[in-house]
Amino acid sequence: MKLVTPPLIVDDLDGFKKDALQRKAFGEALANLVVRSTDELVLSIDGKWGEGKTTFVKMWQGLLKEKGVPSIYIDAFQNDYTEDAFISIASAITSYVDQHSTEVEKSRFKENAKKVGVRLLSWTAKVGIKAATLGVIKESDIDALTAISEDVATSTSETIAKLVEERLNAHSQENKLIQSFRESLSEIPTTLAGNKSGRLVIIVDELDRCKPPFAVEVLEKIKHLFSVKNVVFVLVMHKEQLEEAIRCVYGNNIDAHTYLQKFINIETAIPKRVVERYRNGDDLEVYSKELLKLHELTVWRDQREILDCRVCQ
Repeated sequence: MKLVTPPLIVDDLDGFKKDALQRKAFGEALANLVVRSTDELVLSIDGKWGEGKTTFVKMWQGLLKEKGVPSIYIDAFQNDYTEDAFISIASAITSYVDQHSTEVEKSRFKENAKKVGVRLLSWTAKVGIKAATLGVIKESDIDALTAISEDVATSTSETIAKLVEERLNAHSQENKLIQSFRESLSEIPTTLAGNKSGRLVIIVDELDRCKPPFAVEVLEKIKHLFSVKNVVFVLVMHKEQLEEAIRCVYGNNIDAHTYLQKFINIETAIPKRVVERYRNGDDLEVYSKELLKLHELTVWRDQREILDCRVCQ
């Protein structure tokens, strides 16, 4: 007997071979939508925790591979320690491009991503590093940081005015950098080896488990920097929890549902089959049977009673 449920291992080419909950049809429809769409597309897959969203998208990646559609999987929860959504997403794309694209495209995308990343980080560096560093520095660093301490001691309004002036002067150049980055990203899918679709799917999972500021930043960075033609984002989440994250960042008075709709073009939900009690075939019964097998539990005549406990509250 096993006390801990063994994880379901889904190999790259498995597709829906282990599809106990019969979700392949939904996967086929989703894949068809991805291939046929020519828009800058962001999809969402909604489902409560434990309803099998991650297992579904892992299987779906196998189906996409069968159809010649490249995909990248990003676990947002594992990346929210970085506190930089742009770097998390850009690095995942860069790693994939390194393995599947041409040298020219690798170089172009990396260079553009680096330039945009530097500009995004520069403002927090100018203000944040000074605030965070003073008071927790080593003795050996004092000389190197003298200029910073002197700058912080000057008029706050004067310092901010200089930053705003620099920002205004750099605005036009930043727009060009971002446009160049978006163009290079849009061209990436056509350079990927074995791509029969001309699309690249980027799956962002576990978004609702992230710290609220990081989760919201992921949404905003995808919308403003990564959402381009030929690249499809699929956000896997528990929508209610993500709306709570939005309220945590922007306050309880915000209409979180409407705010979220600004970032998502098409909303879907993980399919579930529910039938009347004592009838076979719903998702809970299938899952319960699978658990009995995975935990290597021996049952005699009490299997029916064990399965019926699934509806107990």
